[in-house]
Amino acid sequence: MVAGFSMDFGTGLVPLLSKGLLFAQGLAFVIFLSTPAAPANQFSYLACNSIAGLYWTTNPDGTTAGDAVIGWVLTNGSSVIAVSHQSITNPDGTPGGIGGAGTGTVIVPPTPISGVASVGSGTVTWLPITFAPGADASFVVVATLQVLYRDATVGPTAHLTAALASGVASGTAVTLAVDVDLTGIVHAGDWILAGGEMIFVTADATSGGVPAERALGLTTAEAQAIGDPIYQLIPKLWSYSFPLDFFAPGGLGDQWGPTEAFPDADIELFNIVVYTIEGAESAEGPINYSQRSGLLAHARTGSVSLGAVGLTFAGDPFLY
Repeated sequence: MVAGFSMDFGTGLVPLLSKGLLFAQGLAFVIFLSTPAAPANQFSYLACNSIAGLYWTTNPDGTTAGDAVIGWVLTNGSSVIAVSHQSITNPDGTPGGIGGAGTGTVIVPPTPISGVASVGSGTVTWLPITFAPGADASFVVVATLQVLYRDATVGPTAHLTAALASGVASGTAVTLAVDVDLTGIVHAGDWILAGGEMIFVTADATSGGVPAERALGLTTAEAQAIGDPIYQLIPKLWSYSFPLDFFAPGGLGDQWGPTEAFPDADIELFNIVVYTIEGAESAEGPINYSQRSGLLAHARTGSVSLGAVGLTFAGDPFLY
């Protein structure tokens, strides 16, 4: 990129992008057309190809050699929740950009450690985001926090019609037999809570039951009897932006810890990922609360405080 291309929040999944000049496949382009909608629930880079024009990709270098990468966005299901800062050309005039030629090695940020500081009165307060001693987090500019929770005002999704045994290995395949047809209600990628055990749904539910894998989400298998309730968990995402050096020594990172409205929510699993200004993504920092007796497990309105336990697990959010 030579100049321009200031990216900002737009409407829905379409970010605003100012007019700019860039090089793609060695050719100069002035771009002032509307930006295409970004993919939902994804971290994506906006790139330009001399033939295809603007497109979104998960590759920080673009999909074709010589493509210009303009910036990145982070989206939820319906809107852009974070955007990258503008990046200008290298001093010698060669194309720069985020993840493009001349930018050098992209540094992966350290694994973040956070969690729930307290819940009560319909709110949740996060612990400050910290990192391992000596880790350089000065270039972290975005954090996304996600929880899986049960709505405490809603009854069970179903009841088991076949018992579940304890002691099975994490990831053991099972088809949950239940007393109602969950077709169209429970889908692949959903999470089910049975007692304190978290069960990952591997295929859409049918009249024959719910295909799943047991004892995931950092939990262990628990025995469940016929008639015991199960609950479909709900995901919720928060995104926060920070200036450069916010998490540097002497910065304000240790003072961060906002309180969010979150009524009637039984938090079962917490996860956090951070991103650098170049869009590099950290490993995850998940914490399970569904089997933490006496701490946050199934706490809704009472004032409950706890200390965080820093856990790391590589992979897609909550897929462990």
